[in-house]
Amino acid sequence: HPVRSPDTLMTDASRPDATQTSNSRHNRRRACHAYSSARYEAEGRALGLHLAAGDLGAARECCRHVVAFLRASLSPVPSHPLLALQRYTLADLHAACNDNSAALEVMEECAAGLAVSCAEGAKLRKEGAARLAELRETQKASYL
Repeated sequence: HPVRSPDTLMTDASRPDATQTSNSRHNRRRACHAYSSARYEAEGRALGLHLAAGDLGAARECCRHVVAFLRASLSPVPSHPLLALQRYTLADLHAACNDNSAALEVMEECAAGLAVSCAEGAKLRKEGAARLAELRETQKASYL
């Protein structure tokens, strides 16, 4: 039998919708410390929903919180692959929201993390380096 995620085990009536998730995230932002696991979970769920809905501005805000949580909780391992992947997502969201300088800054951190956490010939490491080069070219072109 295939492994089923918890989401597939929920009935439609018990699956949280975007409004419920947004309310949960809002309440947890008010009630929870920025680095609490409850808030991290709410931000992560909301990030996925906002991405699926195409609301990139809201997704970017959630992703910022996720990266901040991971940066703090993984501080002993600053090149952790999960942090690098979330930074990659955040860089893409910044770029999609036309904030190229923020995208470049985050992608530099991401590429540095991938250089440590991925083997030299790894596909993700190469993609990260290529994305960084692309963002640098975009930044350079904006100054011309």
